[in-house]
Amino acid sequence: MRLRPELGATVHLLCRPPDAKFSALAAPSIPTALNLEDHMRLASMALIGLLLACGKADEAPSADSSALAVAPAAGVDLASLAGTWTLRTTPDGRDTVITSEIAATGTTEGWTMTMPGQQPVPVRVQVDGDSIMTETGPFQSVLRKGAMVTTTAVYRVQNGKLVGTMVAHYGGTGADSVMTGRQEATRH
Repeated sequence: MRLRPELGATVHLLCRPPDAKFSALAAPSIPTALNLEDHMRLASMALIGLLLACGKADEAPSADSSALAVAPAAGVDLASLAGTWTLRTTPDGRDTVITSEIAATGTTEGWTMTMPGQQPVPVRVQVDGDSIMTETGPFQSVLRKGAMVTTTAVYRVQNGKLVGTMVAHYGGTGADSVMTGRQEATRH
């Protein structure tokens, strides 16, 4: 009987005494022909065994497990961002700069964005590590008269500024329904 014929493995029957529960056990023989994948697997296992055998065990593990703890990524302190910010948006491939105002609170609630000549629009805010993610709108576009737009953005604090990228989704379909750009906000 053959197991994995591509390796040439065979099964040998090992006889047990009649009083044993099983009269025979199957044990694969050593393959006679190995392919490249099998050589790599054997080499990897041998290397792992060698590394484990040669590892140092001179020092006992520290009783204080906090020494092994990985420090969490520095998060954004929203309280330090509270205030009014001037946001400059530059759409990719254009020389246009759109200026708006962001009113940030010390939490993820209550943020607003005000475009020139418009009422403040609520900004939905989430924080993940060092990133601040926002979604704003829909609101009246200042670039496309009569069109509604929703923006999403990701910012990071760099040298006291909020710097990031944005994606604007305009109502409608087609290639021109999405616009990307860069943003930079400075505190008033």
